[in-house]
Amino acid sequence: MFCQYCGNELKNGSKFCPSCGAKLSEESGRTGYSDNRSNYSDNKSTSFQGNDSLAIVGYITWIGFFIALIMNREENNDFVNFHLNQALLLNIGFLTSAIPVIGWIISVILFIFWVMAVVSAAQKKMTPLPIIGDIHIIN
Repeated sequence: MFCQYCGNELKNGSKFCPSCGAKLSEESGRTGYSDNRSNYSDNKSTSFQGNDSLAIVGYITWIGFFIALIMNREENNDFVNFHLNQALLLNIGFLTSAIPVIGWIISVILFIFWVMAVVSAAQKKMTPLPIIGDIHIIN
C-alpha cells in the first residue's frame, strides 16, 4: 500500500506515513491509504503543515519543549507529539551531563541524536532516533 499524500510505500498496520507524517486511519474508509502509488494526491498539505516549526521548537531546551507542549495541547498533532516525545527523552538524557566523564560522553552522543532529530523535524519526517526511538512517554 502507498500513502495517498506523498506516494511513499507503507508497511501493513502503519498508523502514519513515515515519509510525510500523514495520519492513516482504517476506521473512516481507509483514509490515507491507496493500493496504487499513482493515486496519491499532489496536494502536499498534511495534518502537520503549519506545525512543523512547533516540532522544532520542542527540541530547544526545556523551555521550548513546554511551549510546544502547551501550544499542541488543543490540536494534539501526531507529528508534533512524535517529536515532543523524542525531545523529552533527549532533555532527560542531557541531565546526565552532570556526571563527570561518562555523563560527558553520553552528552556528546545525545547531541548527535539531537541534531538528527532537528533535521528530521525540519524535513517533516518522523524518523525515530537510534536507541531511544522506541521509547514512548508522550502518545
